Amino acid sequence: GAIEVTLTPTVPAWQRVFRTIQLRFAEPALVLSSMRLDDAFGDRLDIVMSDVQRNPDLPDSLFVISPP
Repeated sequence: GAIEVTLTPTVPAWQRVFRTIQLRFAEPALVLSSMRLDDAFGDRLDIVMSDVQRNPDLPDSLFVISPP
């Protein structure tokens, strides 16, 4: 099973970009499994996640901040 959440923008600036964004969360861990973006031009983008790991142990060295 899965839980689907549909987001609909209420701010006019965002309405000009997206009609809806749909998020699908796979049970039992409720991990994001897919996203569907319907844009204001009628195009659709489907993004499917695979091999999602929740809170993996990542070394700090992967994150580097270089301020200007």
